[in-house]
Amino acid sequence: MTRRYNVAGQLVQQVEKDNRGELISQFDFSYDAAGNILKEQKLPKSESVSLPAVTMTYSAANRLATYNGQAVQFDADGNLITGPLAGERANFSFDSRNRLVQAGETSYRYDAENQRIGVNQTSYVVNSQPALSQVLVKEENGVKTFYVYGLGLLGEEKEGEYRNYHFDYRGSTVALTDRTGKVVERFQYGPYGELLKGEASVTPFLFNGMYGVMTDESGLYYMRARYYSAVIKRFVNMDVLLGSVVEGQTLNRFAFVTGNPSTHIDPTGLASWRPQTEEGCQRLKRKIENLRNELERQRLNIT
Repeated sequence: MTRRYNVAGQLVQQVEKDNRGELISQFDFSYDAAGNILKEQKLPKSESVSLPAVTMTYSAANRLATYNGQAVQFDADGNLITGPLAGERANFSFDSRNRLVQAGETSYRYDAENQRIGVNQTSYVVNSQPALSQVLVKEENGVKTFYVYGLGLLGEEKEGEYRNYHFDYRGSTVALTDRTGKVVERFQYGPYGELLKGEASVTPFLFNGMYGVMTDESGLYYMRARYYSAVIKRFVNMDVLLGSVVEGQTLNRFAFVTGNPSTHIDPTGLASWRPQTEEGCQRLKRKIENLRNELERQRLNIT
């Protein structure tokens, strides 16, 4: 993979080719003076896909009130309990720690360290030591998939077959290649993570998958502290962090990446940050430390 940057250190081109020199993916960017992306071009060109029109209304505390005219319900803790899911209306259940345990027909399991270790009949072995936890093994119907990491997810091995992951600059999987370098699957997304092309059953690591974000049968994206819904473009429950008046967008505790998915990601479910930048890494570290302090403050208030 090769990358080119401008004098401001902004990524202007990312090119990845296979071992035969054939193009896997290419991204070209232009920016305004504030560093916002003005234009993004992709090769191979994305297929033209129309997203359905959606109407949403909101109530107090930024809670979603209706979705296409249907009422949406929350519990007293700000957890979504009835709302849209995979094209249908579904019920959601949370435990006493406000962790999602049921979404429609999909159930979730967690360990004592708050790591997700299971979805329905699928089990995971999780390495909780890195700042961003890593799924090392997935077992489904007796078949194990092993995941390989470097600076993020690199590849997987399943029943003797190896697949390499290829990502865009936001860390979303755009292609899988076999051991010969041949592209075996391509993926395409809408701006808020809507899967427009590719089979979700091929891999759980899709939107922001390089950073360990996972999707499952429900279509929700697991971002560790919370689940994100590309259908409603927001999280299904409130951030435990209260936000800051200095960064007004963070006061909306349901919002995804403060409304800026073109440049920011949120693999922790706690705070948005720019991927692959020192500023982004430092921001993530500060947010995690702030979370620890806030949780300690809340613990002292309770006791």
